Amino acid sequence: MNDKCETCDAGYFLAKPDCIPCPAGCKICNVDSICTTCSDGYKKSVDGIYCTKCTVANCKTCDDNHKTICDVCLPGFGTSDGVACKACPTGCDECDQVDAADKTKQKCSKCKTNYNFLTGACLKVANCATYAKTRCSACDLGYSPSKKGDKCVKCVAGAKRCGSNCGGSGLTCF
Repeated sequence: MNDKCETCDAGYFLAKPDCIPCPAGCKICNVDSICTTCSDGYKKSVDGIYCTKCTVANCKTCDDNHKTICDVCLPGFGTSDGVACKACPTGCDECDQVDAADKTKQKCSKCKTNYNFLTGACLKVANCATYAKTRCSACDLGYSPSKKGDKCVKCVAGAKRCGSNCGGSGLTCF
């Protein structure tokens, strides 16, 4: 049996016969412990050898020249004034900009599962039982999804399920 390493996992470098951990904050490094790729939340040091921690909370990648400015936030967070990373609005999985003071400036680029992108925000569809990505595909008893899947329409009285042409309401009763 051979106890010598031939390759190492990410975060380690090969110094035969062993795998040695890379310096803190380093995702990939070479045999000289020089970091070639930083972990999320870190950036290359000025000398390009190590990785320094971004000082912006929830930041994935900070500015090359300033560890206090975030370029890319972690998932579920968006930039605010290009500096801080704040939580995306409710129902939003990825957002481009977050401004708690002015909700009209919030820009969601991807909704969470079971949320629908409606009127510029990610909202749950009332009475929706099943979602297909960001559209409601099945509603609770007594409701039917609209063609766009953006709302559940109430069936006529007494109907448990409905589709098109029901009692003059445009819905079919079941």
